[in-house]
Amino acid sequence: MFDHIKVISLDLDDTLWDIGSVITHAEQCLYDWLADNFPRITEAHTLASMREARVAIGARFPEIGHDLGEIRRRTLRWHAEQADYPHTDVEQGFDIFYTARNQVELYEDVVPALRTLADRYPLIALTNGNADLRHIGLDQFFTSTISSATVRASKPHPAMFDAASAHAGCSNAQVLHVGDDPVTDVQGARDAGAVSVWINRGGAAWPDAHARADYEIGDLHQLIELLGLEPAAVPVR
Repeated sequence: MFDHIKVISLDLDDTLWDIGSVITHAEQCLYDWLADNFPRITEAHTLASMREARVAIGARFPEIGHDLGEIRRRTLRWHAEQADYPHTDVEQGFDIFYTARNQVELYEDVVPALRTLADRYPLIALTNGNADLRHIGLDQFFTSTISSATVRASKPHPAMFDAASAHAGCSNAQVLHVGDDPVTDVQGARDAGAVSVWINRGGAAWPDAHARADYEIGDLHQLIELLGLEPAAVPVR
């Protein structure tokens, strides 16, 4: 059934780890750093109003909408200018945020499943976010990370899936994409001609407005079963 599949692409945020709590923590780390070093910014803003400013700047500059890191950097510079600080002085703030942003807690199935999948298929991370797999410790399983920032388009745009198949040297029909989002992952994969797998960790109802995924799984262990793979042996240390 899956003999034609040459590569598996996987979303990252909310597919391999929960991202909401991670971003909340990372934004708090940045806010605390700003309070210690650039207090006029936090005197003028709460965390909520800083988020609102970031959304507004993303909307004001749609040409960078695919690059979440650049949106955050530009927002930091705007806050600095509004508070009469040299914008270059706050750029370290992005590093504070980004370090915390990569402190994720993997779902328990992730490492054993990736080990099994990587034994059989090339794996490509396909993300609209900016996670660093090397920092997280998963880079060993992936042949490449393709992000919206590098493609200059975000899922569900077909350019993201085209980039995955081009990297693998195959057609889109030979790509199996796994992700949590019904639009960016499932609709994007379907529209690009890839095989779509919806990972539904929370048991959510499928939104009726969208065509269903080709397959639905609750975790990556079920993906291993779906593909008919034998779990990889755990390396002896």
